[in-house]
Amino acid sequence: MTSSRRDFIRKMSTGLAASSAAAFTLACAPPEDGPQTLTAGDSERLLRPDPNHVEPAPIGYDRLPLEWHQMRVRNLKGRLADRRADAILLSSDQNIVYFTGCFRGSGERSTWSLLPTREDDTVYWYSPGIDRDLIESWWSTQNEYYFGYPHAEGGFPNRGQVVQGPTVNLFEWMLEGLRSRGLGGGTIAVDWTPSAPQTDSIRKVIPGTRFVNVKSMTPITSEEATTCCNLKGLLVRLANAHI
Repeated sequence: MTSSRRDFIRKMSTGLAASSAAAFTLACAPPEDGPQTLTAGDSERLLRPDPNHVEPAPIGYDRLPLEWHQMRVRNLKGRLADRRADAILLSSDQNIVYFTGCFRGSGERSTWSLLPTREDDTVYWYSPGIDRDLIESWWSTQNEYYFGYPHAEGGFPNRGQVVQGPTVNLFEWMLEGLRSRGLGGGTIAVDWTPSAPQTDSIRKVIPGTRFVNVKSMTPITSEEATTCCNLKGLLVRLANAHI
């Protein structure tokens, strides 16, 4: 006996409809411990309590308060006061977590946190869209995000903007954000050593801006337009200093 494609699709649709109806009936069935009927969307009540399950920690118990991280940033700015840095730009996950308290990891999706030294308790983010809600629900003065890596110019499917376009240089995209905040020609402390291509991008997008070494202020290049710094180990040094 053979079955046509139309018969197969009709039988499959009937089976799926029956399964959906059975699941809905189960979700709305009265619980064993009482006559009350569950309503649609309330199926969570079907979960049975487990006496051996560990109780979740109270909110705030397993996370330092935001004020603690803001104090760490104030202390860092105080250490840099005599070095005339206009902003601190963090890129390593360890430093971002330590100073902002936002627990996340970058992976292939680059993230930068900008801390202007002349502003109190502000942090500006340049981040991937996948971390948008995580960042904006914590400490975020403003968050500019790209959709994903690689990121197509103008492509934001979550906004209904599905396009095919040139790949965006995310480092230059971040530098444009710094320039828009009036940091062009200023001094920025960073926590990584820019590569040769990144140094070229700095000269191209935000010329005259100095990326400085907050530890020794010793340039690693003879180029006057751009110097860079290395905040590697900053987390350990600050922790040992008990600030």
